[in-house]
Amino acid sequence: MSENEIVTGQQSAWQLLKRMGEGDAGEVYLVEALSGGQTAILKRPRMSAFTGDMFRQSAQISAEAKILKALSSAHGFDARIRVKTPALLDQSKTGSEYNGRNFIIMEKAAGLDLGFLARAAQMGLSPNEESIAGISLEDRVLVDAIARSGKIPVRILVAILYRLTHFIDFIHSIEIANNGTKISGILWNDVKPDHLFWDSQRATLTVIDWGNSRFLESDQATSDRQFSWLDDYRQLFEEMGKFLAALAPDLQVRLAWPAQFSSDNTHPAAIDDLKNRLEAALQEETQGMAEARAGEDLLFRAEPGVEISLPDIQAIQDQILEFGEAPDFERTVRYTASFAARLTRDDRLDDLRKLCGWASSLPGADADHWKLVDFLARIPGRSEGAQRGLFLDAIQNAICREWDNALWNVASAIREYDEPDWWQDLTSRVRSLALGSEAGNLRPLVAVRRIYFTVQATAQQMEDKGKGGNPEAAALEQVQLLMGRLNNEVIANWTQLDPSPPDCNLEYKAIEATLMEAGQLLPERHRSFLAILSHPKLQVKRVLDDWSDKGFLEASKNLRRLLVWDPDRRRVLRADQAILTAPDFLKKVQAGPQPEDNFPEWITSIEFRGRELRNQVGPAGWLDSILEGCKQIRKGIWPSDLAIARPDFLREMPWLTWFDRIEHVSGLLEGDSQPQPTVAPTGLPQIHGVEEDRLGPDSAMILLEPLDAWMPEARGSSARVVAGLLQFSDRTNYPAAIKLMRMDQIHYALPLFVEEVQVLACLRDVPGVAHLVECGFIVLDEGAQFPLVSANAAPPATGRVIRMGLDAFGEFPARINALIETGWTPYLAIEQQNQENNLLFLCDAGVTRGEYLPMVTLLQMAIQICDILEVAHQRNIVYRDHKILHYYWQATEHGIYIIDWNVARYHPEGLTQTDINMDIVQFGARGLHHILTGRTAPGALPLGPTRPEEIEQAALSYKTQWTYDDQRLSAGLRSILERVLAGDYQSITSLRDDLKKSMMQLPNNRQMSA
Repeated sequence: MSENEIVTGQQSAWQLLKRMGEGDAGEVYLVEALSGGQTAILKRPRMSAFTGDMFRQSAQISAEAKILKALSSAHGFDARIRVKTPALLDQSKTGSEYNGRNFIIMEKAAGLDLGFLARAAQMGLSPNEESIAGISLEDRVLVDAIARSGKIPVRILVAILYRLTHFIDFIHSIEIANNGTKISGILWNDVKPDHLFWDSQRATLTVIDWGNSRFLESDQATSDRQFSWLDDYRQLFEEMGKFLAALAPDLQVRLAWPAQFSSDNTHPAAIDDLKNRLEAALQEETQGMAEARAGEDLLFRAEPGVEISLPDIQAIQDQILEFGEAPDFERTVRYTASFAARLTRDDRLDDLRKLCGWASSLPGADADHWKLVDFLARIPGRSEGAQRGLFLDAIQNAICREWDNALWNVASAIREYDEPDWWQDLTSRVRSLALGSEAGNLRPLVAVRRIYFTVQATAQQMEDKGKGGNPEAAALEQVQLLMGRLNNEVIANWTQLDPSPPDCNLEYKAIEATLMEAGQLLPERHRSFLAILSHPKLQVKRVLDDWSDKGFLEASKNLRRLLVWDPDRRRVLRADQAILTAPDFLKKVQAGPQPEDNFPEWITSIEFRGRELRNQVGPAGWLDSILEGCKQIRKGIWPSDLAIARPDFLREMPWLTWFDRIEHVSGLLEGDSQPQPTVAPTGLPQIHGVEEDRLGPDSAMILLEPLDAWMPEARGSSARVVAGLLQFSDRTNYPAAIKLMRMDQIHYALPLFVEEVQVLACLRDVPGVAHLVECGFIVLDEGAQFPLVSANAAPPATGRVIRMGLDAFGEFPARINALIETGWTPYLAIEQQNQENNLLFLCDAGVTRGEYLPMVTLLQMAIQICDILEVAHQRNIVYRDHKILHYYWQATEHGIYIIDWNVARYHPEGLTQTDINMDIVQFGARGLHHILTGRTAPGALPLGPTRPEEIEQAALSYKTQWTYDDQRLSAGLRSILERVLAGDYQSITSLRDDLKKSMMQLPNNRQMSA
């Protein structure tokens, strides 16, 4: 049987790990259970012994098993004395008790045996002492202290002797049954320092090796009368007396230890007296230990900021060690770190280095950690300012074991300088502590350089062969080109803070093609490099994933780990700057252009900065969306058109909606790619079909005050308008503008009413058209009057009303003639506009007294009118009656609204170019010119009611006359007005696009409400 072999016991199988030694009772091995991995001690007969000796040893081992079982079943010993014997864990199967296969498995004693401590005190420890391998930190500290002082702590010796005397007294008197036989005690019969194990962490004594033990009879002697209880005391006095004389003579005197065994010192009173002397000595030593511990606690509970001297710490630790216990090194290490941080904060680097030297030898401390802190403390030299601050931050990071941040701060401090001589040493130390076993991999740049040198050597070999006439010129040229790319692109860019594109972001893709080519030449080198690069690439992926998710702080944190994996890749410093500025960039992008911004310049600056971020860090969905949006706008795409085509852009650039009206915006923000038709724009309920009801208070319709009496020009030539309330099935009144046909102008007004209903029906899904809610007919009761002058001119109008819903518009022209003849007045109910939103109040220079709205708002109004007219023209409708009184601007809705479509014309056969040109010129002269300059164009039709024939006879072109106030118009806008008045525009779309370009070029392009 030898080491690494396996034996099978009654409870488990055990593997022999190491031979520990041998004695009279056999040989001893350290073993491990195959199930559970518990380590233990195996004792078995020596395989090389004579047969007689083997049988004797086997019998002795079997006897020891019985003794251990008996000890484990004994009760009554005072647990406070803290003495134990090894538990019997297993033994050989039945039948092998008296042959060479017999063995027992015992619990491994905790701590160190007294004989070993004696040797450490007398001879010290060799650096490679095998017996201390694997022992705990506390035990190692104790052994080192004993080796240095040459003494075993008195407290340990007293505690062992005190516990041992009580234990011997106990085992002599235990009464247990053994196979039906009463046992009156156990004789240890092998008192030796080597058999006494002291566990300093638990202050417990373990007594081992019971191979020579015997059971005692009632007369305290063995059955063969060869031994008695006195033999344990004889061995105790003699063996431990010799031990004390050699290791602690002062203690021997202090305890009055018996010089030799005699009847005078073995009677009960003498033994009790010895126990009392041991107890008194133990109490004295324990009191000294308590005082030392209290001093240690008091030292470390000093007020924050109080500096504790290293000699004071060392003194209290030495004092505790003298009592045989380990100082609180964990607390010492914590204080050391705190003290080191304070010294760094105060820039006391010389004192810090002294502390590092002391801390590196402190038990429980990581020597490599403090050596690195010491290394960093040498770097700052005479640096100052921000650079020194970064060096000090790096030291603080290292004290806290924040290796990534430590290396990062040093790299930041030297970013503008050539690589110092100590950089490689520093990165090697940091990588070792930060990466553990993975730190053994080459740095990626070193691996690439080796590839380069190998390619260079290959090229030289090919060149040498070529001199002998071997035609490899083409292959040699390819290898030389590869050398150039490796050296001038890959290696040269690797360490650059700002490498040139395309190899400028964090990814390694730009170099992989070149390295792939090198891999074809050197496959083994390439595979090795790919393995080295796997960790940095994985870290880059983590950074870019965080970057894509806008996890900027996490991305910045992961950059620091990337630098540890690839400490030569300085571009990570620039990438970190970019990542940390990204939130401000996003905030600027999402806020949109501000009043002081020139839009083209702003868009260009955003795109430029975005491309910088992409080059310095890498791609991200949100960033690519911004860049594509800027590119499209710079190429002339109208922002709201871009939002409609790509609603996903709104996540990063919500201001795109500033250029559109609210109906479109709401659809986009809800995720629709196209604006939704506006069937009921006012949010009013609707009636269906035709209903006949009452007019008047508490009825289906109520007529209130006039809406066209606020100025003479507001009154129409074919109709009057009053405010009204419509009642629907929910019995709630809703406001509307009720347009009543002028019954004194029936022949003129009737066709206009019919036309307007048809036009509004065609345009009812168009945002910006003042929509028709319903139409119908009213007949007043006898004596009732319409409120055409004021609400108080007469009692509320009463009568009957025929209401026609949107689905019954076709009946209106069919019944109008017959109902008019019987006294009914046609009406149109249109969504009501607030008077203060009329463009006369907002744009007319006479009304505003020369105060103009921002040009961006005026252009937005004009563009939206063009949008509405474009749809109208597409549906064969011309508006014709362009005047500022017909336009309303709802700033909260971001939208223009056009009323009074009664002069408009629907041409089912299609519009002629003349129809279109006339509509555009009239819009230019009476609408656009008035909006931009505050007045109509010279020669344009008046502001008041305009009959169709007047419009048809109006001029087809006009000339502009500029005034001093018009200097606020850009040259481009003045040119547009001149062209539209001259009739140069052949489509409203072309005019709108030119107005958009002018708006985009304004210094302020942010939409602002009036």
